[in-house]
Amino acid sequence: MIAALFPATVSADSTDSITVDGVTLDAGASYLANGASTACADRPDSGGYAFYDAATGTLTLHNAVISGAASDTHNYGIYSESDITVALEGSSRITAGDAATSAFQWRGDSKGIFLNNAALTVSGSGSLTVRSGKGASSYGIYAQGVTIKGTVEVSITAGCADASAPGVCYSCAIFSGWEACSIYGGANVTAAGGTTESENAKSIGIHAWRAMTIDDSNVTAKGNTQAMNIAPTITNGTISAATDVLGNDAAAYAAANIAQYKYIRVTPGAILQPSYTVTYDANGATSGSAPPDTNSYGSGDTVTVAANSGNLRKTCHTFAGWNTKADGTGISYAAGSGTFSISDNTVLYAKWAEAHSSSPDWLSEKDNHWNVCSDCGENQNISAHEFKWVIDKDATATESGSKHEECKICGFKKACVEILPVGPSAPQTGDNNHVESSLAVMLLALGGIAAAITIGRKKSRMAK
Repeated sequence: MIAALFPATVSADSTDSITVDGVTLDAGASYLANGASTACADRPDSGGYAFYDAATGTLTLHNAVISGAASDTHNYGIYSESDITVALEGSSRITAGDAATSAFQWRGDSKGIFLNNAALTVSGSGSLTVRSGKGASSYGIYAQGVTIKGTVEVSITAGCADASAPGVCYSCAIFSGWEACSIYGGANVTAAGGTTESENAKSIGIHAWRAMTIDDSNVTAKGNTQAMNIAPTITNGTISAATDVLGNDAAAYAAANIAQYKYIRVTPGAILQPSYTVTYDANGATSGSAPPDTNSYGSGDTVTVAANSGNLRKTCHTFAGWNTKADGTGISYAAGSGTFSISDNTVLYAKWAEAHSSSPDWLSEKDNHWNVCSDCGENQNISAHEFKWVIDKDATATESGSKHEECKICGFKKACVEILPVGPSAPQTGDNNHVESSLAVMLLALGGIAAAITIGRKKSRMAK
């Protein structure tokens, strides 16, 4: 809830003091024995205790058992308004109780360790178990910046968040506020978000707004909403994830999918770099096989594309290399020589170019002609006829001839048409000699007519 992000200040004597189990520790009274209701200046002779060194801001927990104390409607195990370091000796436990409900029917928050606008560091060689109770929000650790370092064992479990106050509420094991969360130096940390009773409540293992870094440490985070709100930066470690809070439904980890994981485990060791595969797809081949590639490639590795070693073939097509899309519209690579830089699992599809084996024989109908592929029977080279006239029989002066149109490409013939006779002296169609003879006869006839007219005119003048 909003109040959980900006909680009300709980009174402490000064920045040189902290509150443990509802008791103030400062320079004058710095020890609190287990079960005691007041602090003292001297270390207890036996049993567990908490000791606060105000000069260094260090709270030592020596086999300490701390129960939560009510503050208004809230309940805290440890409270401070200044940065502190919790040094672990032996085995210590902090348990915050359930928060109370106000007169407005709003429940307060329960926090195991609450640093109000201050940072927390946990170190030492001991172990610490933290549990918070039920509240509008419930936090195991709440601080502005959380660091857990060294060979400590820390187990943190948040209680139930019932979201009984306005806004978004959290059941969160480690809440690092607006600052970074850092775990390193061989620490063993388990952070489990608790249950929720409202859609406004979120269950998260580790929450940090700015950054989360894990180095050479064992960290397990769980949450019914998500294990971590941001992807951690890991040094000297490997990470695994699951989509259920128990870690049974394992999933391949990807930082971009951090919101999907309800269980995340980081273990020390060499970082496993992402690896990618290349798969070749025959893409409709009618024979042969796609080449296998059993290599595992790292991000940025250069991949040399395989040759067509499986002799892929496709009826009426030729193999034309590989392509990133089955329809050939992606990026093309030459088989056996093309290269690319890999950044994800990649499938390369056989690229095919049409190549029919057309029969030399032509088929035709009245308008078009074509060949047929001898392999698949598909019509090829369909085009319109290109006609020319062919004389079947020349016409004579007394007999008709015939002719037809015939395609110059395929030989398709149209029906014959008649060539009419051209008269007694008509030349036969296509005979140039007859044409020349006819012209000569016509010229002689015209000359005779002209001569007769001239002679007639002369006789007429003489008679006069």
